[in-house]
Amino acid sequence: MTPSSPQSRYGSRLYRICFGAVIALHLAVIWVPSYNGIVDLPYHLARAWALYHYADVPFLQQLFILDLKPMPNLAIDLMVPPLLAVFPPIPAAKVFLSLLVLLFATGCHLVGEAFHGRPVWTAPAAACCVFNATFLFGFVNSVAGSAFFLLAFAVWMRFRDRWTLPRWTTFALLILAAYLSHLSGFVFTAMAIGIVHLRDLPARRPGWSDAAGWLAFLPAAAVHIYPWSNKVHMNGEILWAPLRTKLIAFGSCLFAYQDWASLLILLLAAAGLAIAFTRGGAGFRSLPAWLAIAFFAGCLLSPSQITSGGGSAAEARFTPPATVFLLLAIPALAPRGPQRFAVALLYAAMLFRLGNLGWNLMETSRAAEQQIVAL
Repeated sequence: MTPSSPQSRYGSRLYRICFGAVIALHLAVIWVPSYNGIVDLPYHLARAWALYHYADVPFLQQLFILDLKPMPNLAIDLMVPPLLAVFPPIPAAKVFLSLLVLLFATGCHLVGEAFHGRPVWTAPAAACCVFNATFLFGFVNSVAGSAFFLLAFAVWMRFRDRWTLPRWTTFALLILAAYLSHLSGFVFTAMAIGIVHLRDLPARRPGWSDAAGWLAFLPAAAVHIYPWSNKVHMNGEILWAPLRTKLIAFGSCLFAYQDWASLLILLLAAAGLAIAFTRGGAGFRSLPAWLAIAFFAGCLLSPSQITSGGGSAAEARFTPPATVFLLLAIPALAPRGPQRFAVALLYAAMLFRLGNLGWNLMETSRAAEQQIVAL
């Protein structure tokens, strides 16, 4: 093995510093405000608190029936009750949100590395997609499903031809975690792997390693097929959103709280992508681009509501992984010239949006503090 050059070591160190800074900024947005103004989060947190205290609060026993059967929408219900043994409710929620950031960012890094063979400079920008519209609406289980999907897909990409029992078990457990977090995580994993197989079909005959990869879906599939009494049914009213809503969902990872800020972010991101894909140089990866197209198509074709239990904004769940794949298609291994400028524009877009989100969430927290004092 030949030693790496000082330039590559410097680039690797700078990449780690950049990635760490992006993660730290996201954690600051979570931890600096006293309260996280995420729409559905209080409801999820109240349910987690009720689960943790159910045995010792008679009022909860009179009001609710404890049902511990598995279903594909349980990320916060599984992760926060154990945290409540150590933290009060608000810090426990912040720890949970921080775990989502870390899992999602790790998934972006590993998927980028799987596509390009080494860390890619657009991965930290892709990690910013964790604060997408579904996150801000409080659909935190869906965000957890996307995070576990990225991790599972990265493991499959790396080991699809070199399975061992520990690797296969890890992959199967990640699929199960994606499923239990949210059904979308399971669907996205199967969808992404299926697309890769279709792309490779002309040049690659399916073999035992491919079959082993699909067998890893069996534990999660068995949980889903079993007729649990609390099973989420797909026979509810199916609602389709208008085209305008679909187009808004496309910008799930780019829109801010103010129209002018959203427009500026879109312009920066569009300029960065245009330069990257027209003057980015060799090394462009078509596979993540095809995955991005497929997931954006999923957003366009998906109903808005598909389950009897709600499942609202189903199409918006496709956009974060689609945006991640689009950014990871850019061959930014050691950016130079126009490519470096393109990456800088993408970073500017994502970090400006992060600053806008942080400022508005701080304002929301201050308003919540005033209301709590008044109460």
